[in-house]
Amino acid sequence: MIWINFFPTKRYMVTRYLFWFCLLIFFLILFFQLYLTEMNRKFDIRLFELTNVLKQEEVNRLKDISNLEVLQKKYEKIKNELAELDKKIEILNNVQKNPVPILKKVAYFLPGEIWLTKIHNEGRGKIYIEGESINYVQILNWIERLKQFPEISEIHFLKFQGHQVIRFTLELEIGGGTP
Repeated sequence: MIWINFFPTKRYMVTRYLFWFCLLIFFLILFFQLYLTEMNRKFDIRLFELTNVLKQEEVNRLKDISNLEVLQKKYEKIKNELAELDKKIEILNNVQKNPVPILKKVAYFLPGEIWLTKIHNEGRGKIYIEGESINYVQILNWIERLKQFPEISEIHFLKFQGHQVIRFTLELEIGGGTP
């Protein structure tokens, strides 16, 4: 009679369980390794993103610094322009109170062929000059010289008449640059 043992022996069972146990440990180690690799990859991606954010913040900070320098230059420019305007206002106020310095310049450059008959100070930055001459060219040359004064912003002809004796009236608007 032959006996067939359908129940495995202890030794066989231990080997079989050991095989399955080792296989299970192998897959657990493999799974754990894959898990750690994935976590490391996510950490690297997050680290890369944070590094880019920090770089972008540094770039923005540098832009803010350059914008601040530009604004500081604009401030200095406006400050200088304001100082120039204050000087012009001071000159205008002085001229309106006392037009004598301008009238001295007007008289100094007055040619011999022009005679002033009347000078009137309006007091609002306007001086009216009436005069006579026998030469158109001398009047125009004198007006061109007057235009070079920085205190005189504009010169207007109000009257210009006559043939042998030319009568003229000028309006000088005071205000403008520094003397």
